Amino acid sequence: MSDCNNSNKRLAKNTGNVTVEHGNVEEVKKVKKTWDRGLDFEKIKAELEQAMEKTSRGPTYSNLATLYIQLINGSRVSEAVDAFNNFLEERKRDLEVQVRKRWRKDKKAGKVVQIIEFRKMLIPSSIKRQGIRRTPTQVKVFAHRKGFNTHSLRYAFVSYLGKRGIAPQIIAKITHHKRLERIIDYTSQKAADDVLKEVAES
Repeated sequence: MSDCNNSNKRLAKNTGNVTVEHGNVEEVKKVKKTWDRGLDFEKIKAELEQAMEKTSRGPTYSNLATLYIQLINGSRVSEAVDAFNNFLEERKRDLEVQVRKRWRKDKKAGKVVQIIEFRKMLIPSSIKRQGIRRTPTQVKVFAHRKGFNTHSLRYAFVSYLGKRGIAPQIIAKITHHKRLERIIDYTSQKAADDVLKEVAES
């Protein structure tokens, strides 16, 4: 029975499920969880723009600008940090940054090799070339204090494009998701939730 409990705990951890015990019977309940944490792309975009207008320099501006870059590009926070830091140094608004490193087993060579990829990032014209260099941790802490998770910006972008009818394959190319099924599952679930809400309110 303990192996079964451990197995269910692992399942719960990996899939977002919660195991509830009723006597000798175990029941697995699905926990409703959205990757965007309910952030609306257009609303958070407007809020970040207003906050940047009120703050012209220093670490606060740099954090806000980095979050804005992340939202607009649907990137990981580390990619947005690289983009902002490069923009401060190079003044380019169209640049490439390294995507998170991946490891793959090379069957021919018989060893594990590191895959390094780059992705395009755009710096909107509203971002001023001022501020100070940031680290991903600094931006994550700043976002947490504002009440949201940096990764939720990435999925607010995915939701926004999904609602506009952009194909999941295109979204995955923009965001550099390796697994297309994650985008399909996510955008399909969001569309289903929106339809259900619309029907309930009509």
